[in-house]
Amino acid sequence: MSQKTTLNLPKRPPAIDTVSPVELWACCIAAVVDTGCWTEDDGVRLKELLGLRYRIRCGAKSLADARALANSALPPFRQGVIDSTGGGTDYWSIIGTPDTEGSLAQVISQLRNKTRTKQASLAITHGPHGVPCLVNLDFKIRDKALWTSAMFRSQDVFRRQPNNISFLCEVADRVGAVLGVRPHSIDVLVASAHVYEPDLKEAVTRFWNYARDRRPDASMQRPIAIAVIGKERLYYDNPDHAGALSYAYRVGMYLATHGAVIVTGGLGGIMEAASNGANAVGGIAIGIVPEILDDEGGRRKPNSIQSLSVVTSLDQRARMPMIIDSVDAVLVVHGGGGTRVEAEMALSRGVPVVTLSDSGGVADELSTEQRDGLFTEADPTTASTLCLELAHQHRLKNL
Repeated sequence: MSQKTTLNLPKRPPAIDTVSPVELWACCIAAVVDTGCWTEDDGVRLKELLGLRYRIRCGAKSLADARALANSALPPFRQGVIDSTGGGTDYWSIIGTPDTEGSLAQVISQLRNKTRTKQASLAITHGPHGVPCLVNLDFKIRDKALWTSAMFRSQDVFRRQPNNISFLCEVADRVGAVLGVRPHSIDVLVASAHVYEPDLKEAVTRFWNYARDRRPDASMQRPIAIAVIGKERLYYDNPDHAGALSYAYRVGMYLATHGAVIVTGGLGGIMEAASNGANAVGGIAIGIVPEILDDEGGRRKPNSIQSLSVVTSLDQRARMPMIIDSVDAVLVVHGGGGTRVEAEMALSRGVPVVTLSDSGGVADELSTEQRDGLFTEADPTTASTLCLELAHQHRLKNL
């Protein structure tokens, strides 16, 4: 997968502060997916956000919710593969518990003895797999409340953050109980927060399901909508056109199979082929049809394949905003001058655009350009997969 743009490191993200650990997890996933940059670790691509900060609110309900959230934790990636034999680092075995000999017991002793500063820190430098991801814990007692801070050098937000949140809540609760003070909050800084590429689709889906379920009109949420744009006057009996039409059919079929609604300009060529692909798997294809005259002076009719034709009184370019403003991403197959105008409009409005680079026409031209929000793939399946991923990200950004 290649992005035709140069990525710069993001600005320092604001701290995420929510009441529920579950909501916190969902918001951290969204932050990494939405604003993270692509990088690689042990041969596996991942989205990485540098300097993620978040606050965990303490309390009995938060602790209970964090314990339940820990059930969502998955085995970690280690050296490029999923370690199905392990459940991640057991930090209790490293720092000990308040009632056993170990680093945490020493911290509690310091907090008791430092009557003026009431502050103690714990550096974690060794673990069973080398330097652990959690490298520092800091405790302060202020106004009869325990304030905790944690520093992670690295955190797999999708797989490991649920366990990390639960562990930190447990630490604050136990230390507070021993010292007779109320745990207030836990401020966390993650140097490298990330989601691995194989987990990206499921991570986005989990966040979207969470966001959808929180809304009172959850059952009415519209599905992802993707515009498939391209040239109208292409024909299967022309060998130079058949490949592009086949691509459009496959794109429409794949997107519809994965729950997306196909939106097109409602006429023939690429638009009809994509609609036909969606129709073949029982999907939905909507055509927003312009008012164009045919060769005999009559109004050109919409194709009969699509599920719904929205017939407008607008010309071809005037109705383009209706398409772009109705979708979460755009996929370009072949195309001419009008297709380029449509793609440029999408980019100017912040809608991600994916070009199918081997389909000819404008799609091939755009695939050579380096632009923010412009992506390219040469295979219909990978282009469709990327388009769905970008559509979900765009939807999350505009919730």
